[in-house]
Amino acid sequence: MPSQHPSETQQFNRDVQFLLKPNNPHARSLLAFIQRTIRQFGLQAHVTEIDIFVEAYLRGVKHTQQHQEEIRQPKAWMRRTAYNIIRECKRDRMHYSTLAFDELMDQGRPLVNASPPSGVEDEVIVKAIDSVLQAVNALSPSDRALIQWKVIEGCSWQEVQTRLIAQGEERVSHAALRKRGQRSLERLRRAYHIFNNAPGSLKLADDLSDHPDGDTVAPPVSASSPSNTYNTEDTLLWSITLEGNFTETVTDNQLKMAILAELRQKSKDPFLRLISVRQGSIIIELGGSAEGYQIIQALISSGQLTNILGLPVRHVGLVGESPDDYQPPLNPQECSESSPQRQRPEIPQRRSDMYTFLLNLPAPQFNAVVFDLNPPRGNLAQLDASPGERVAALLDWLESSVGPGIDALRISINSVLNRL
Repeated sequence: MPSQHPSETQQFNRDVQFLLKPNNPHARSLLAFIQRTIRQFGLQAHVTEIDIFVEAYLRGVKHTQQHQEEIRQPKAWMRRTAYNIIRECKRDRMHYSTLAFDELMDQGRPLVNASPPSGVEDEVIVKAIDSVLQAVNALSPSDRALIQWKVIEGCSWQEVQTRLIAQGEERVSHAALRKRGQRSLERLRRAYHIFNNAPGSLKLADDLSDHPDGDTVAPPVSASSPSNTYNTEDTLLWSITLEGNFTETVTDNQLKMAILAELRQKSKDPFLRLISVRQGSIIIELGGSAEGYQIIQALISSGQLTNILGLPVRHVGLVGESPDDYQPPLNPQECSESSPQRQRPEIPQRRSDMYTFLLNLPAPQFNAVVFDLNPPRGNLAQLDASPGERVAALLDWLESSVGPGIDALRISINSVLNRL
């Protein structure tokens, strides 16, 4: 599985994060240069400046991991790399999405139909990078391994086959591996556009959807009327209400995507989509399979699912259903008839911040933090749990009556990062 990032990659990530800080003129000038070059090469209908920026960033990660060489002038390097990517797009008449995995892709579908916006805000760039990280985290371990080995490490299909056999998988042909790789990249691309909420992303997601274990195509969604039920019998709109409040901060936007990732894992519906989030109280409308909705409904009704990432569940139902008939499982302190009605709490900022940080922490470092804190085995998530579930379980224990608290987590993180 993917190993810890070398120091050169970590430094490159820090440089890019600094480049993306609010009001940094370097980010705007770089995006303006990319946008202008795209127009010069006549590729407006095929790629956007965000697509090129993200590809350049991924190539920077690949370069630092393969060569263990620090990129000393990240802005100039990103500018030069972006220009080369655009030239490749024009030369090969390929779209951006095929570049990282060109041997696996033979489709000719444009990424966007609209012209690129006239200006790009800093938060758009930050969101794009966050979307890449979240999309990678949303993939299955096998998808992440394939992309790591083939794209990042540049392994041949023979080497990929050898590694899979070493992990206990049966031998398959190189053609079958290429097909698996294509599907992995398509799921990454689809997840990126869903997390990024790009215009037309729902339609794009349907164009690229495929079942993780076969060739079954997910049912199409009407992107033009997201507030109505889908035009298939197997897909429906449902909503879940969580106790709390959302704002429009970057942190809360990341939490929305983390909640969606958790619901996908719980419902076993990888194509579940976030349709809307109402302001104020957390009422999330989603579109997905009937089976996935029934699984979530059963988990909540049986008391097995009482919160999502620490936010209590208050209602789940089809869009349009009244929540009045829903009675969530009560905590002991809520059983008293004399208990005053409570205000809906704000999402704890420290928990939200730590959740986002831990979710993006490389697996070896996260495991080292867990080992350092040494929680009881019963408080840990299952070995096959998603990254979001593992983080949520750790935070639940830390904030419980027997846990050491968030401050202990901060101390442990500092200790682990200083050792590694």
